[in-house]
Amino acid sequence: MTILGRSMGFLFLTLVALSALIPVAPVPAWLTEDLILRWFALGLLLVCSALIFNGSFSPKVWTLGLADTLVLALTAWALLSASNSDQVFDSLYALKNLLVIVLLWFSLRTLWELFPELYPRFENVFWTTSVISALWLIISTAGHFFMLPFFQNIVPREGFFINQNIAAGYLGLALVFALLRMIRQERVPLINFLIVLAGWGCTQSRGAFLSMVLVVVIYAVLNTREIEKTLTAWTSGQWSRFMIIVGLAVLASVPMINRIFHAVDMDPRAYFRVYVWVSAIHMALAQPLWGFGPGTFGVVYPIYRSGSLWNTATPFAHNEYLQVAAECGLPALALTLVLLWALVVQFRRHFQTVSIFKKLTAEAKVSEFAFYMIILEACHNFVDFTANSWPHQLVLLGFVTYALKKKDADEDLNISLKLSDRFQWAAVAALLLVSFWTLGVGAFRDYSSQMENFKSVLLERAGDLQGAEERARRSIQWQPNNMNPWNCLGAIEDARAASSLSPVEKEKHFNEAKKDFDEASRLSPYAMTPIENEVQDLLKRGRLFEALDLEKSLIDKAPEDPSHYLSLSLILMKLHRPQDALAPIQQALDIDDYYLPAQLLKGQILEALGKKQEALKTYNRAQAILNELQLKDPSGELDSRIKKLQSELK
Repeated sequence: MTILGRSMGFLFLTLVALSALIPVAPVPAWLTEDLILRWFALGLLLVCSALIFNGSFSPKVWTLGLADTLVLALTAWALLSASNSDQVFDSLYALKNLLVIVLLWFSLRTLWELFPELYPRFENVFWTTSVISALWLIISTAGHFFMLPFFQNIVPREGFFINQNIAAGYLGLALVFALLRMIRQERVPLINFLIVLAGWGCTQSRGAFLSMVLVVVIYAVLNTREIEKTLTAWTSGQWSRFMIIVGLAVLASVPMINRIFHAVDMDPRAYFRVYVWVSAIHMALAQPLWGFGPGTFGVVYPIYRSGSLWNTATPFAHNEYLQVAAECGLPALALTLVLLWALVVQFRRHFQTVSIFKKLTAEAKVSEFAFYMIILEACHNFVDFTANSWPHQLVLLGFVTYALKKKDADEDLNISLKLSDRFQWAAVAALLLVSFWTLGVGAFRDYSSQMENFKSVLLERAGDLQGAEERARRSIQWQPNNMNPWNCLGAIEDARAASSLSPVEKEKHFNEAKKDFDEASRLSPYAMTPIENEVQDLLKRGRLFEALDLEKSLIDKAPEDPSHYLSLSLILMKLHRPQDALAPIQQALDIDDYYLPAQLLKGQILEALGKKQEALKTYNRAQAILNELQLKDPSGELDSRIKKLQSELK
């Protein structure tokens, strides 16, 4: 059992490296990473349980500290939130990932206690992974800067990571690790440190830079007296080395600082996340107790989305605290904040009495790493979603669980449970059964359902409707509560209806499509895509009044989306009611004056009402927008309509 336990420890170290070094952009890579980590957490739980009952690690009294208690309380609240969620598949999927984190939390603590010799290897794996990922990020950034075809077409600029912010956050954790070691007079290869520093700067992440500045400020404030005392005794050589390091840090930060001051010029969407935060606040206030359920932000967000962002989508709030509040309620947010506070307070106790320039014991040193890493991650997640990425989670879990290995007699809360052997067997058996069903069978079912749906979508887009249907039905067999394959089935039946020549056959496929879209809407009541698809089917069938009612329901659900007002106006025009169509199209333009399809339709409505002068003015406005955006007329008829009206108004 000892060999098996140590092997699981080495497997954890491997997963830390692979989660950061394997690109996750393709959809299957996301799903595969989730599946592997779920099965690993289950396997680690099995090994730890076996180690407990074969005598390698058999506590008679189980002790839970404040952090452990808060983790369990937060998990219980997330479970209650998921049970109150209308998005069953999304919430259970996210809940399983949370269960992975909880199992790793307690299993790693056992693993570190049994095999402490694994921890130095964990540090080496983390640091080596950081150097490799930073080097590749530098190379990929240079490749994009020089517009090399290989990088332009294949390799993303952010290297192995899904975006620059996650890359910057990961390398930021490595910089904290390296800098604290250097301050404690431990050896860190200078070339490796410079590679990580340069890679961190290449990300241009403003959030990462500001978070690092806050960490430096907090470090300086906590150690002001000792820093002042030490600086006064420095030699000129020490000052020279210090200035070189500061100069290199400033040089690496130039791209980040430049992005702060020129954010709008470099990325016009730079401050869109402020509106996303406002939407997240509205979501949290709409469901303050349980939230909408874990994992539901991306589905629910469009309903609360600001009108200025109506054509954007995001699965994350770019603020982990607001996302927790929106998905799991305000009590979950409170538990999260208390957990962070409990961890930093506990870790601070372990090293605050030792000089910042002297070497620490292994436990105290890890506590210092964990203390500043938590602060860095907590600050960064006010503006980003790095805590949602497995590389960040695995690294933080590694440091935090090892730091918690040290028993703290002065901890604010200690719960001791003395359990009989019989009860321990029963409790562990129940936990294993639930975990096996959830993370073993359940994770595989999730993975299979998502993968089959992914293949179904690809086949449907390629025109292979029969193959797409087979894949979609397999997806449903794996997970019947997954909305996506039902929506895909509806799209397949819609395509069949479009290609059918027989009216009876058309109606048959339309009826099947409606059943599939209705089922998708039932499983995901906040999703609007199935309803939008159903509206299009009703229009094709000429059932305009039903389409009208359904479109109005979409407007009630998402009143800040101008596309629904456009669709409503189109339906009213088909019903030969141009006067009624004028008000909704104007509402669409009130939300987004640059919405070209709405400008064109408004002109057509005004023409139908005989208001030619106003119609010409609207068409000219549309032409001005096209010229401003340097676009071509998507309808191909704007110029002819303008000339026609001009000749009629002479």
